[in-house]
Amino acid sequence: IGAVLSLMVLFVGWPRRNVIGGFYFVVFSLSVTWWLLTGTVESIVTDQNAKILWSQILYIGFTLAYPSLFLFVISYIQQRKIRLPIVLSLMVIPFITIIVAWTNSYHGWLWSGYSMGSIDNKVLIYQHGFWFWVHTVYLYSLMLIGVFYLIGNIFKSNSAFRRQLLIILAGV
Repeated sequence: IGAVLSLMVLFVGWPRRNVIGGFYFVVFSLSVTWWLLTGTVESIVTDQNAKILWSQILYIGFTLAYPSLFLFVISYIQQRKIRLPIVLSLMVIPFITIIVAWTNSYHGWLWSGYSMGSIDNKVLIYQHGFWFWVHTVYLYSLMLIGVFYLIGNIFKSNSAFRRQLLIILAGV
């Protein structure tokens, strides 16, 4: 259901991809759709190796979702394009995380181990390595900074823009 809803949001955002912040909104929507679809497949397959593969595929969408949302919020509020060096610097941790996920079998930085949970529910339990926590702190930091920036701008915006920012905050 979430994947279908995020795909609908993607289709609504697609015609607006060239407005300020629109590209990041589309990337966010695409990332969430990817994340949810691959997460669904990961939850359906039963083989441990297949689950790990689908988790690696899932990480492409998962790692790009929050930075894209952050970039959307910042560019929408400022009503200007974000300079490329800033965008690239915000994507360093996500890109490293994708590489770490795909090379995890060599170092265990993202997932230090696995154990089968409920076989009936096809659950694989992932033990987290240190890079998982690095990435988690990064994502939560982006989310908190973005939400605080959004809230701060709600109070100092005119009423029409304030309503738009409140809708974005509700969505976040």
